[in-house]
Amino acid sequence: MCIRDRVSTQSTGGIETNFGLTESVFCSAKCPPQDSIHLWLGANVMCEYTFVDAIEMLEKNLAAAKENLAATLEDLSWLKDQRVILEVNVARMYNHDVVTRREKGGDQV
Repeated sequence: MCIRDRVSTQSTGGIETNFGLTESVFCSAKCPPQDSIHLWLGANVMCEYTFVDAIEMLEKNLAAAKENLAATLEDLSWLKDQRVILEVNVARMYNHDVVTRREKGGDQV
């Protein structure tokens, strides 16, 4: 159930949710109807938002995260191309070294 559905069911007497007590222990709880939600923003900061504001902020953050992911994947692709170019250049240098050693006098590979 998405959060928009949960917000719309708030008026009917609250929601049931599951939360983690420890790594492998979960509990269910019935929450009474609320007008706001508390979001953990990190760095020991928790703020209270209305449902509409919270959904808007979370969607904005999700869009920014998707943009950052796309940029990171593009950078990773560029780095992979650079790695291939580097490996080709190293092979060319090695081959050039082999040729110059053979020309100098002998098969000292």
